[in-house]
Amino acid sequence: MSSPDTAICESPRVVAGNCAVAEVDLAFIARQLERLVNDMAGLKDDMTVVMARLDRIDTSTRAAVDRMEITTRGVLDELRAMHSRHDRVAKRVERLEDANRDAPS
Repeated sequence: MSSPDTAICESPRVVAGNCAVAEVDLAFIARQLERLVNDMAGLKDDMTVVMARLDRIDTSTRAAVDRMEITTRGVLDELRAMHSRHDRVAKRVERLEDANRDAPS
């Protein structure tokens, strides 16, 4: 079983006193660089997934806002039409009341 230190650097050790120091050679640097490149590629993939999710959420939110705008506009148009109809009915009732007052009893 390897110690945590050897799992990280995977390089032969030189023991100096009580301290184990990794031998640094080109192969060690190449492995570390490859690990960093792979980690960066993984982060890039993760960011691509996150950005795709955010784009989907943004698009669906924008569509929902547009639907609310259309619905609000529709409700406003309906309210204006109802108000106009109410005004016409009120004027008609007023004319009928005026005609009823002017008529001989």
